[in-house]
Amino acid sequence: MKYRQIDLELVRSQENLRVLLLTIFFEFDISAIGDILNKEKEVKSKIDKLIATTKGSSDEDFFRYYGYFTSSIFHLLKWAQKEMGAEDGSNHLKASSVHLSQIDFRYFNHIPHFKDSFQQLCKSIMQVSEINEINRIIIAFTQLSFPTIFTINVDPYGKMRKNLDSKIRRENDSKIIVLSIRFTINGEPWANPQVLKPEELYTINGRLSLNEWPDGSDKLILKPISTSSNDWFNLSIPEIKRENKTEYEITGHVVFKYPQSTFDDLISIRLLAYFQSPTGVTEYPLIIGYDQLILKVLDPNSSYFLTGFKAMNKMTAEIATAIDKELPKVDKNEKEN
Repeated sequence: MKYRQIDLELVRSQENLRVLLLTIFFEFDISAIGDILNKEKEVKSKIDKLIATTKGSSDEDFFRYYGYFTSSIFHLLKWAQKEMGAEDGSNHLKASSVHLSQIDFRYFNHIPHFKDSFQQLCKSIMQVSEINEINRIIIAFTQLSFPTIFTINVDPYGKMRKNLDSKIRRENDSKIIVLSIRFTINGEPWANPQVLKPEELYTINGRLSLNEWPDGSDKLILKPISTSSNDWFNLSIPEIKRENKTEYEITGHVVFKYPQSTFDDLISIRLLAYFQSPTGVTEYPLIIGYDQLILKVLDPNSSYFLTGFKAMNKMTAEIATAIDKELPKVDKNEKEN
């Protein structure tokens, strides 16, 4: 007998993985390949943990494919590193394609938009022949929003079911409720890491799309889950009342109460979505899209102030990061002063 149960630790683990990958790849610099490759073990460890957490469930393959994909990216970078050093890196280029060949894209049939984008990205990776193509690959990777698994589907006969006829798989896929979320704050997609101010009211604009409403449900509720305590921010998003449509536009607000240190880690806020019926029955959809806000909250009066111009903010952040790398043992308060 199969059943689904929400697992907040699973959600947080996925948040932490996404934050790590964006921290590594968002401002990609081909000359920093060595530093990026030093993060490979950390990425693999987080994915292995997710695979172990979902072992025996129908979601295990999702994280296994995620692992094949990230391994492919790292092999691609190892190839580039070898080539830039006038060495033969063809074995890594081959390994990159081999890892991608292990992905069964039929697994993503129930989320066709993600499947198409993911499959196209993997195809582009397998066609790379010049180092200057890698930057385009990495940008596409950081812009691709992987689905979030909020619940574990426990099925003791899962491995046996993998060999069932594909027709049965398609029938099961059609029963999955898929929710596409695209939120922006300050005019920027949630997927882009941002620097925001404390004690300022920010407007959140969003577009939601779902394939269908679950039987019996009359509202959709969105709640924030953070890698940090929820006490440091107030985020409000209205409930979605069921109507005779599957697309909705909503507006919400968020205020961050306290500033961070420039050298603190990025913070992630992810949305937990669930449908509810008048009798209290809850159903969790599969979420895709921009549902995770990644940010730092900095005091505009601090040494590393917000300039009001995105390019200057970016340069300030880069200088702060460079100081942190060059002087890792210097006390954080001394850096701030």
